[in-house]
Amino acid sequence: MAWYWTCPKPAKTAGYTPTVVRLQGDWTEINAKAAILNAECLEWLGGSRRDRLAYDGTLRSLISIYERHPASPFHAVAHETRKTYSRDLAQLDGTVGARRVGSITGADIRRWHLEWSTPSEEGQPPMTRKAHGLVTMLRIVTSFGVELDNEDAIRLSVILSKMRFKQPQPREACITREQVDAVRAEFRRRGFASAALATAIQYECVLRQKDVIGEWIELDGEVRDGAIIDHGRYWTTGLVWGKHINPKTLLMDKPTSKSRGRMKARHDLSLCPMVVEELTLTPRDRIGPVVVNETTGKPWKRDNFRRMWRSVAKAAGLPKGIWNMDLRAGGITEGLEAGADITMLGKAATHTQIQTTQRYVRDTLSKSRAVAQLRAKNAR
Repeated sequence: MAWYWTCPKPAKTAGYTPTVVRLQGDWTEINAKAAILNAECLEWLGGSRRDRLAYDGTLRSLISIYERHPASPFHAVAHETRKTYSRDLAQLDGTVGARRVGSITGADIRRWHLEWSTPSEEGQPPMTRKAHGLVTMLRIVTSFGVELDNEDAIRLSVILSKMRFKQPQPREACITREQVDAVRAEFRRRGFASAALATAIQYECVLRQKDVIGEWIELDGEVRDGAIIDHGRYWTTGLVWGKHINPKTLLMDKPTSKSRGRMKARHDLSLCPMVVEELTLTPRDRIGPVVVNETTGKPWKRDNFRRMWRSVAKAAGLPKGIWNMDLRAGGITEGLEAGADITMLGKAATHTQIQTTQRYVRDTLSKSRAVAQLRAKNAR
């Protein structure tokens, strides 16, 4: 379910913008962002009509400038990244936005990091990833302030440059071919063969979810003819028959979203047994989007797909810690175990650096065993 903040009708009539804002995150983050939006709207309606590009000394105003300044790099990041940024900015604003930038010290930042790391429930592990993300967001906002020659931001940037914090632990979860088979079977049992196909493509072609099911982006201008539109959003980046996959040869040639089309994922799907099985078990018209939600008749929405995938994974017996994003790591790990060269795997995953591919390799035990066996053989 999506939640939105809507400005009061008198403010909308008077010309206040924005009129509608989608709220992201958990309930705490949603309520914090809604409270900020209400306060800003009422302040404007009350007559002050504060320029949200004006700096008043608070971190809140610096955040507002970063989000709204026409030259801000915020507008250049990918759609999904911008949603994550907006969520983190709302949390940053809601917790420490009232602080004056010129008085922030390193001790303040360390205290904030500790508070952000504290789990909401006793006994839960520290929320290191969340805290690291908020400190990173603080660095980004401050950096743009430096670009604008803001003296307070320049001072804060120097402090931040001297500070280091504990990095989130890299993911170790790894999904196996047997587990993927179980997920696919459960999807088909529930009548969602499209999601079974998407799962197979993600695993065997080591593609990101977005490059398979696509994403829905808010309309902000003209959209080309033939675009799929739903509730003010248009669909993009997903696989399309004929455009990315040849319906007869099953050759894939797909520009990747993360590279913004500069790199292409090229695969022969006829050599991917899971994909071939899904296409055989559920014949379908090979026209338009490859993955279409059986319930809506349109491509999946990310949140719906994520929730459904997790529910299916649980029913299929997968551990709670395995996510859809682990399909990419599982495919790369399986390829390495099968003897594929790490460079070849990097090409398949459209990585430009081997170090990136290595981060997706989950199984280190088999590698250490192989090393031990080679050493033992050499010692004979």
